[in-house]
Amino acid sequence: MHSATIALSLVIYKQGIDDIAPLLDSLNNLVAHPLFTSGDWNCRLLVYDNGSSLRIQNKILHRISPEIDYRYTKSNINIGFGAGHNRNYKLMAVAPDLFVITNPDIEFSTSIIAFFQEFLSNHSLALAAPLIVDQQGTIQLSCKKNPTILSLFLGRFSCLQQISYFRSYMRQNRNEDKLYASQSIQSTYLSGCFLCARPSYYELVDGFDERYFLHMEDADLCRSIAQEQGLVMHLPIAEVCHRWARGSHKSLFQTLHLTKSALKYFLKWGFQFF
Repeated sequence: MHSATIALSLVIYKQGIDDIAPLLDSLNNLVAHPLFTSGDWNCRLLVYDNGSSLRIQNKILHRISPEIDYRYTKSNINIGFGAGHNRNYKLMAVAPDLFVITNPDIEFSTSIIAFFQEFLSNHSLALAAPLIVDQQGTIQLSCKKNPTILSLFLGRFSCLQQISYFRSYMRQNRNEDKLYASQSIQSTYLSGCFLCARPSYYELVDGFDERYFLHMEDADLCRSIAQEQGLVMHLPIAEVCHRWARGSHKSLFQTLHLTKSALKYFLKWGFQFF
């Protein structure tokens, strides 16, 4: 009987062990589930380190369960979020059954098992994300329509959303009329903080477009897979907690990268203003 492999891909940059401890603890709880202890499933953790100076490799090893197949790669330069996940994927000699892209600031309960089971059983699914909440349990609006120049501008200058037209526009763009907590939503733009990809589709589009160093790579990946007739879905079967910090709204460095990535995105997909 084939044992299903769940490969979790993590790209880190200057995170310490305390920053990723909730994610590692979530993985430890996951592999204690009967599906893993019975041998039906196994778990692989792939870590691509874009620039940690904290000797984190062994700290992760000492933190995680020995049941987790752990692979660590250290880069001398920061190659970016998407490129790091691509390197993790290429490290595997045999493709996993599920390739899970996760941020360092994620944690989840074993209820995520139901999400993985749904993905494995529904072969039409190419890419999916669970319900994403913050530490207070507030739902993050992570399932959106394709980015436009106006949506990105209003996201950066949120004060403009006090104008009723702009507020209405953003509600539509972020699917705020949908029941995020209970409704499955087909989408071409899911948040990259936790994505479950079917390897055949990830390979079909060559993974993340590495022209994006930071930001917009998730929008591009989702749209690329959807263009290949892959079903991209928000599936609120389970939830993950994203300890979210909106760096692109607080840092000039992040804002500059967001602007560069947006230009690359619109040059590739066409300039859509609204």
